[in-house]
Parts: sequence; structure tokens; C-alpha cells
Amino acid sequence: MGLRAVFVALVASSLAMTTGCGTRQPSPSVSSSLFASGTGLPAPACGTKPLAVCEAACAEGDAPSCSRAADLVMRERARGPQRVAVAATMHDRACTLGFTPGCRELGRLLERGVSGTLKSDIDKAFDLQDRTCGAGDAAACAELGRMALSAPARAAVQWNGLELLERACEGGDGPGCRRLAHAVAFGQGTPVDAARARKLLQRGVTVSAAACDTGDLRACVQLGRALLEGEGTRPDGVRAAALLGRACEEGNPDGCHWLGVYHGRVATPDRALATALHRQACEEGSALGCQGLGDALVRGSGTRRDVAQGEALCHRACDASAEACDTVSARIDEGLASTAEPSTARRLHERACAAGSTRGCGRLALDTLRASSGPRAEAHAFQQLGAACHAGLVGACAQLGEAHAEGTGVPRDARRAASLWQIDCEAGVPHACQALGEATLEGRGVSADPARAQALLRKACDAGLPSSCTVLGYHRSMSAGASQSGSEATTWLERACREGDPLACTLAAATPEQRPALRKKFQRARECAWLVEGINRGVERIEASATASAEEASDAKGLRQLASAMEDSEREIGTLRLTDPTLLQHAAAYRTMARTIANVSRQVASGVEEGDPQRSLGGFAAVIEVLAGEGTLVDDINELCSPTP
Repeated sequence: MGLRAVFVALVASSLAMTTGCGTRQPSPSVSSSLFASGTGLPAPACGTKPLAVCEAACAEGDAPSCSRAADLVMRERARGPQRVAVAATMHDRACTLGFTPGCRELGRLLERGVSGTLKSDIDKAFDLQDRTCGAGDAAACAELGRMALSAPARAAVQWNGLELLERACEGGDGPGCRRLAHAVAFGQGTPVDAARARKLLQRGVTVSAAACDTGDLRACVQLGRALLEGEGTRPDGVRAAALLGRACEEGNPDGCHWLGVYHGRVATPDRALATALHRQACEEGSALGCQGLGDALVRGSGTRRDVAQGEALCHRACDASAEACDTVSARIDEGLASTAEPSTARRLHERACAAGSTRGCGRLALDTLRASSGPRAEAHAFQQLGAACHAGLVGACAQLGEAHAEGTGVPRDARRAASLWQIDCEAGVPHACQALGEATLEGRGVSADPARAQALLRKACDAGLPSSCTVLGYHRSMSAGASQSGSEATTWLERACREGDPLACTLAAATPEQRPALRKKFQRARECAWLVEGINRGVERIEASATASAEEASDAKGLRQLASAMEDSEREIGTLRLTDPTLLQHAAAYRTMARTIANVSRQVASGVEEGDPQRSLGGFAAVIEVLAGEGTLVDDINELCSPTP
């Protein structure tokens, strides 16, 4: 059924009818005396003695020894994933005996769970962190605040995530400060404030360093991540690796994940080690570790390539924790996923953003700019990206650079884009290095310098971005003296092909003379698929709205549902990153038609509700005139996008 048929059916039927954010009081079952001033925790009776001594002390009722035993169990790699369940049992006993850190750590383990070993229990995790936060544990307040922001439908009635993060940061919790900085930079329930966000990141580093010195592994991971990425401090990879290695060795799975990230980013990457660390983190319950392992499997980085297993693992990681949705959404954005639906990517961006992902929030802001969402929305999106970049959140400057390069919602400024990409490339963001490398090849906003451009593309390629390997190989084959560099070019293209870029596979099999035309044809085919799939999903939304209207016998409501469906479709088409001039024209024509249908559908619905058939008929005539061009537009798109021999 086409747009015209659905609209006519709805309108014909319509015309026939017209003749606090409060915080829950914590449970008193956990003793708050241990945290009277946030310090003064009793030391375990077993001190630094072996596990057996701590287990015995725990059995005799010494709660701190129970948590100490749990920490020691987590270090025993030989036990495998089963040790997570053992550690959970020990933290549970510590919690029952009134030791708040035991409750907090049990909550963390129950939130993420471990497949086949420890079942996830989100409700109990919420309850434990709530009780422990109420007892004065700043880290528990940070965990509860993070969880509340990540699952607003579940938590908004009971907890105010921002207030909890404020309490955590003021209480000296570094991860809480970092998550609060993210919320402030992107205006999540609070005004956008770049200066405050930067100060919060810096405070997060300071308090994490102090807590790490006392043996807080979670703080060591946060500090190591900050040093690795240069958030709130100068980057220091060597120190970061030492901190993350310590955390990993002592049983913190996220420490293993970030140590894997480090080994994948160094000047001479050790991909096998990086993948082994992601695998270890994943087996111990880190969703980020599973995301890292899934990404490695998809690309064949440091392990045998297995796209199906890798994508499945990434999806499971995303389901387990919204923080781990970036790889899934990135593959959809780049047209590499098995199911490449922009609408799915947007939902994942929203989940990841709520969980504190800079990339997720940045993609949402970019989509708002690309969709021409109106002056107010565009100004807010630009403000978000600018604040996040200036605050020092890694990845935001690269996305702000994209906006300036495209001229989406902001003036086109190639020089500004290049300077922003430089910031994030130095921070280790592969996409920023690729964008800057391509700009340097072409002299856009920066002096043309083939040697520097190739170095940047190599850096992005080595960091795991196969499309960078493709660009490098293609330009090597097209450069002067291609006869000397042809073998090298093919090597880069074959590598990108192995790591999952289908364009590279096409180019690697072609001669240098064939590659320019094939590259252009491939890009058009990919953009055609995006546009056709987007329009088809729009038609499906319209048909669904018509079905809902028929079932509910409410034609005015059906027309409003139609309007909403068309607005959703118009926004989705607006976020497509099209470059082909003809496809851009067709997309603009579709968006104009969709906006008209949405506006007039609401006009007709109002006429129905007010008993004004003339108003309904006037709107009906206007939209029929617009829809007269639907067939021609569809035919033009199909002709352009039909495969040619």
C-alpha cells in the first residue's frame, strides 16, 4: 500500500464520521555507623593474610574479612568464571553482617551477572545500592545514580540520578564525578555547562587518585581510563597501563577491559593480548569486555574472525549494559552490521547516552543537526557537542568536527573541523584520525601532506578501523608511482577486507584502473540501500497507523498517528549520511512530502474532532496534490538504485 492509498482511506473514513523527583527512604537494615564521616572502615581481621585465613575469619563473623576473601577469590584466575559466584556469596555474607562495602560490591555483581555462573538481578542490585548509599557510601550513591540515569523508566519514580551523582562526587567518588560531568556537558536533566563539566572531570581524577592509593580498585580503573584517554588530566599511557594492570590482576574485570584497550592503541599494538584481556573481562562479567571481544571477533583482530559470533556477543553486551552499545550502533552507522537500520541505531544511541556514553550522546546531537530539527533543537545539539568537547570528554570534538565539515546545523568550516579532529586523534579516537587523514590527503582545512595523511590513516587502521585501511590502500594505489606501491596498496585493502569492510574486498579484487569507478558505484549502492530501507520503513509505519485506526475505530486518532509516523520517517531520512547529489535531491523531496502529510493530517484530524468537514476537505485536497508526485519519486529512486550489469 502506498502513502496516497493509506491517507485517502483514513481521510475518507474521517469525513464520513464528521457529517518530583523524590528519593526513596533507604532501608535501615544496613548499619550506617561504619560510615559516620565516610571514613573509618574497620580493617579485616585477616589483614593481608592468605585466602584460607580470611575465609576462616569470615566464618567466625568478621564482615570485612568476608569482603577481603571475595577480593582474593576474584584474583584466582584458575577458578574461571565460577569464582564470581563464590565472591558474590562472600560479599552477601559481609552485607548480612552489616558491612556496607559488601552490599555495594554484591550489587555490582548482581547488576551485570555472569552467564551460567551468577544470575543478574537488577531489582536486588537497585535495592542494595539504595541501602548502601543511604548508609553513607559515596561509591554506592554513584552506582545508584548511574543506574537511575540508565534506566529512567524503572528508577525515576524512586531516585533522582543527578542528586545521587552530586552526593557521590562531593563524597569523593571519582566515577561519580565523571558520570556527573557527562550529564552536565550534555544537559541531561541539568543546564549544559562546559566549564563545570571540565572541573568535575578534574575533580574525578583527583579523588580517584586518592582512593586508588587506599586500594580502591574501582577508583584505579577510573584513574587509569582518565590517564589513557586524557580526560581531566594529561594522558599518560605508561601510568595508565600500570594502574589498569594492577586492577585487572586483583580481580576487577573492567580493569582488564581497559588494559586491553591500551594494548590495542599503543604504537606497536599487541592485538592478541588485547583480545585475550577483553575475553577475560567478558568471562568475569564486564559488559564492556564482551563488547571489546565481540568487536575483535567481528574484525578478526587478535583472534579468528567470526562475524556472527562477534555481533551476537556485542548485542548480548548491549542488552546487559547500555554502556556497551557503542559497537553495535557504530556498525549500523557505518553500514557494516547484518541489520543496518538507522532507527535501531538511534535507539541504541539513546540507551548508550543515558548510560554515559559520549559517542551515544554525540551521535544523537549529530542526528538532530542532520535532520534539520528546527532552530531551537539544533542550537541545543550544537551547544551539547561544544560543551562536551571543551570539557574534555573524549570523542565529542570528533563529532563536533563532523558537524563543521558537513555544515549541518552550523556554518561549514573545514579548518575548524580539522583542528577538532586533531584533538581527538591525539586522544586515540580512530575515527578522528581517519577524518583528519582524509582531510590532509585532500587539503581540506589543512595543508595537503600525503605522508602525514598516510601516517594518520595507518594510526586509525592499527587502532581497529578497517575503513581507514581501505582509504589508505585506495590512495596508495592511486598515488604517483603506483607501480611501486601497488603491492602495498593491495596488502592494506586485503587487510581491510579481512576485518570486515566490503568495499575493500571489491577494490582488492580490481585493477588500479577499475578502482575509482568501483568505489563510486559501491558508495552509491550503499546510500541507495539506506534511502530505500528508510522510505520502506516509513511506509510500514503508515500502514501500522492505518491498522491501529481501524482497530480502535478512531479516525482522528489514526490521522494523528499517521502524522507522528511521517514525522518519524522524515527525521530518519534526515539523519542518513548521503553524499550522492541525486540521492540528496530525492531524500529532500521525500522529506518535504512527509512534512506536508504530517501537517495536513493534523489539520484534517482537527476538522474531524471539531465537526468541520470543510476544513478536513481543504487539507485533504492539499495533501492529495503533494502525493500526486509520489509515484514519480519512487520510480526515480528505483531507477537510480536498480543494479546495473
